[in-house]
Amino acid sequence: MTLFRAAIAITLTVLLGLTMAPRAMAETDWQSPDDIISDVQRYLNELDTATAGFEQIYEGGETATGTFYLDRPGRLRFQYDVPNESFIVADGTFIYFWDDDLKQVSQTTIGDTLAFVLLQEDIRLYHGADDEEAPRVVVSEVQRIDNEVYLVLELRDDPGRGRLTVIFDAEPLTLSRWVVLDAQGFQTEVRLTDWLENTELDRDLFFFSRPGFGGVE
Repeated sequence: MTLFRAAIAITLTVLLGLTMAPRAMAETDWQSPDDIISDVQRYLNELDTATAGFEQIYEGGETATGTFYLDRPGRLRFQYDVPNESFIVADGTFIYFWDDDLKQVSQTTIGDTLAFVLLQEDIRLYHGADDEEAPRVVVSEVQRIDNEVYLVLELRDDPGRGRLTVIFDAEPLTLSRWVVLDAQGFQTEVRLTDWLENTELDRDLFFFSRPGFGGVE
């Protein structure tokens, strides 16, 4: 798998999954899918900073590991473990993808990516696409099966581009795992370890610097 396909998968995860990382909620007395969404949204908006280890598991069994950093609003970083020194960083305006194998950078504005869902100051999760105020990414399905809760997230106007299924343990509500299915039908599972939140992070983590060169202002 190329870094760019991996980057798309893991960035989608960041936006719609990583923010839902392990945080036990006191009550799970839900009467409707909207109750679940409301609880998740409330906790997302309380999240300020976070760090975690991550493991990506691709369809063919290949894996990649690294460290994730989040500083809301606007900033995140995925740093892959050596010997792969690739990384993804959002600096508040742009998001950069550095492919260390190709020594190549790709960039776009945060607002043009799914990262905007996580990095905006006021996170809102919408159930379904009927609401005219709904953003580009919506919760298309919510299910509880035994002791697990499933949230499926898709692009409102183009669901064929892929989807993210976020899976929680229900009692207490804690993120278990998630699966990204991209437009080509490739599936990537992402797991988190050693999640820490609301700790002080160095702002230099969110400053793009091409390895061997200076940073980008």
